[in-house]
Amino acid sequence: MGWRSDRCKRMDRLCPSRRNIANSLLPYPQPMIELRFWVWAMNSRDAMDKLSNIANEIRSMIKQAFPNGESNGSCLHCSIALWAAITNFTDLKARVHGGGAGHGGMIGSDCKLHPHYWVQVVDADDTLICDISADQFGHPAVIVAPKSSPIGQLYYPSEQNEIDIAASAVASSLGLKYPYPS
Repeated sequence: MGWRSDRCKRMDRLCPSRRNIANSLLPYPQPMIELRFWVWAMNSRDAMDKLSNIANEIRSMIKQAFPNGESNGSCLHCSIALWAAITNFTDLKARVHGGGAGHGGMIGSDCKLHPHYWVQVVDADDTLICDISADQFGHPAVIVAPKSSPIGQLYYPSEQNEIDIAASAVASSLGLKYPYPS
């Protein structure tokens, strides 16, 4: 309980209006300190806590492989690692999503659509976006947010069959069995 209450107190000091974030309709996310509120804003606190812990742990392990600490060009590999951790350590249903070549992706802090991959997790309360490589587009490195939130609205998936084929190929090269396409 200590780390959570300390973080919440610190966020209250730094961002007194953080509880109103969900009501804002922003074309891009709030600064990083406010983004972290989504971890505590869900009804399904256990799922969000679990996903946040897994995402941060996988990101910290992968970050050691990044030359400058950024994840440029590694979003599919990051998403496969995150998908594998979620499916192996939780009972949540996860799937890699993404988009590219002008047919989906993520809106960056420059307000442009960029090709990108992330993981979507279906929870009883909502569909959650889990992304551990958003820093390549000017966002915080780790995002765990409801798809229905303003932050979740930055993600535009393209044709899922194409994504599944790409994810399956990368997973296979890493010795993993990605269950899609079935």
